[in-house]
Amino acid sequence: MVGAAAGAALAVACLHRFGWSWEFVAYAVLMAAAIEQTIVDASTKLLVRGTTNVAGGLGLVLLTVAALVRGEPGRIGTMLACALLVGASLGLVALAARGGLGAGDVRLGAVLAMYTGWLGWSEAATAVATGIAAAGAVALLLIAVGRATLRTRIALGPFLLVAAVVTVLASPVR
Repeated sequence: MVGAAAGAALAVACLHRFGWSWEFVAYAVLMAAAIEQTIVDASTKLLVRGTTNVAGGLGLVLLTVAALVRGEPGRIGTMLACALLVGASLGLVALAARGGLGAGDVRLGAVLAMYTGWLGWSEAATAVATGIAAAGAVALLLIAVGRATLRTRIALGPFLLVAAVVTVLASPVR
């Protein structure tokens, strides 16, 4: 029930933000995936690969069409560069962290960077940095109050997802 209410609210917010457009359809896909992944990752500490892959594939096609319809093909390069940069960066962190960051988080980060990167470089950077900072702040708070240790696993996905959704809905229309 909560997921359905959140889905309806996010659909209305996307429609308000983008109007009836290719962008609306693309970001509606993101919102649906964000709801599912947030619920699953928060409860299981795992991200559904198929959901991330479908959201990424559909987003790539829909946002490419949106950029071409708008006559702004530069957005395609920006979104792909953001996805590559964030995916590679998180991949290096995952290798260095030895299990502290999963492949699902790396894939999700790249997909979210693609969506936010379509809006611009600063939006992608804001979403990723905010998600990571929020996860770190919550982890530190949990450690400070004795509810977690340095070995406790904290799901990063929900923080990345919420940061991306807020960034998409709050960023200026260009």
